[in-house]
Amino acid sequence: MFDAARAALMVLPENAGPPTPIKTHRGLITAFSQYLVATGRIDPAFGRSLNQVEKLRLSSDYFGDVLAAGDGLWAVEQAHAFVNEVKARFPAL
Repeated sequence: MFDAARAALMVLPENAGPPTPIKTHRGLITAFSQYLVATGRIDPAFGRSLNQVEKLRLSSDYFGDVLAAGDGLWAVEQAHAFVNEVKARFPAL
């Protein structure tokens, strides 16, 4: 999802995307929301799923929480839907 979101931001027309390189997951999510969701280029549901999957990642990576199998399956399903939506909206990818 991170790479798909970054790619979508990179193909925006000049001056329609972030003015500086994105260096963090949080920065990417913020830019995705600002430049793609808020402008109507991507359905807000995909912004929400990006945020939720990020919360799961942080919980697992930084707090050592073991994710429930259902949460992992949900995240994978969201990732597939997210990547497919980005591909559909930005055919140049």
